[in-house]
Amino acid sequence: MIPSKRLLATFVAIFVSTILQSQTINANNGPGADYWDDNDSWVNGITPECSNCNSIVVPRGVTLIIRESVTLDCAIEFIVEDGAVLRLKSISNDPTILTLGAGSSVTIEVGGALETDNHSSPNHAINEIVINENKEWDGNSGDVSGYQRYPSTLPVELTYFNAISEGEKIRLEWETSSEHNNDYFTIERSKDGLNFEQITDVAGHGNSNEYNKYQYNDTPPNEGTWYYKLSQFDYDKTKTVFDVLGIYISFDSDGDCVVTIYPNPCFGQCTVDMSACPENLDKPSKIEIMDASGRMVKTDTPDIRSDGSFSYSISKSNNMLPGVYFIKSNGEQSKKHKKLILKY
Repeated sequence: MIPSKRLLATFVAIFVSTILQSQTINANNGPGADYWDDNDSWVNGITPECSNCNSIVVPRGVTLIIRESVTLDCAIEFIVEDGAVLRLKSISNDPTILTLGAGSSVTIEVGGALETDNHSSPNHAINEIVINENKEWDGNSGDVSGYQRYPSTLPVELTYFNAISEGEKIRLEWETSSEHNNDYFTIERSKDGLNFEQITDVAGHGNSNEYNKYQYNDTPPNEGTWYYKLSQFDYDKTKTVFDVLGIYISFDSDGDCVVTIYPNPCFGQCTVDMSACPENLDKPSKIEIMDASGRMVKTDTPDIRSDGSFSYSISKSNNMLPGVYFIKSNGEQSKKHKKLILKY
């Protein structure tokens, strides 16, 4: 039986509508700041609306400015990626309010930022983000650096996500303090920190108010810096993206220790780790940190374990300015050098 033209038209309309509802719209990765109300700020000139997308992404290198209130009364997943900025800018004394419907979320990934041009100023109205009629953020809170998600109630409360080198393997471990409708996690790997591929999924605990530990061992195909992204999926396939970690791994073939820095780039706090030391190798006596010009900025003696390994923390308390540094581990017979990029 040949379907009527009316039935065929209805099917096509439903199919096209489904495609549109599953679209992601990206802000343009062009020079300078992008304004929401400028069509050129969006890939293909498509300004986000409830009729054409359910996901909005501000990619690395883009500053997206909302200078007039925007309302999308539908479920929108709004993501500000690492290296991107979402800025709410008020005009005169009128507040700029981003209003999203029920089921929406705004995620500021690690390295991303949410900014406002007012900070409790008496001369300006306070900018806001409103989701499902609830004010989730306003200018009184000031600028926000990732990771941050609105609404703040997460299906999974993550206590940590770490990457640790072990010879030619990288051990990924994370822990949750509570889980709600948690179906599974995914781990993605990237060489450049931009293009990721999924390498595994790990089953969750569904609903739990207890601490749960997870672990996965990865063997990257070659040495260098590798980036890992942890994501979580509910039973309804709602996705939450957590931290992106960078870790350097060296495939040493000279029987020497392996020195890694993670995460690298370092956002405020990171760890220098020496592991996989062979027996009878001389133990390192000190850690030296030099800036890009070769000037010594810090010398310290780490707490050496019995097998010659150690972990040394670097944080804001070290009084180091953002920039490129070189970490040197010195022993009587062995010396190791690693590059560190420090960001705050």
